[in-house]
Amino acid sequence: EKMKSLDIAKEFGVRLNLIYQILYDLEGKGIIEPEREKTRINWRPEEIEAMRSELQRRGYKRKGE
Repeated sequence: EKMKSLDIAKEFGVRLNLIYQILYDLEGKGIIEPEREKTRINWRPEEIEAMRSELQRRGYKRKGE
C-alpha cells in the first residue's frame, strides 16, 4: 500500500496544499526528488520521512501526539 499525499496531510491534520508547498520547498533545496506519475506523486519511504521531519520542524504534530 503506497502512501499518498492525502495520507500525510491526514496524519498531521493539515491541508493538502501545505503538503505540496513543503514538497516544492524540499524539492527546490534538493532534499527530495519525487517521482511523478501524471498528477500523482510516488512517495519513497525516505521522502515520507523527510516530509514528516519538515512538518515537525515547522511545528506541526501528528494527530494523537
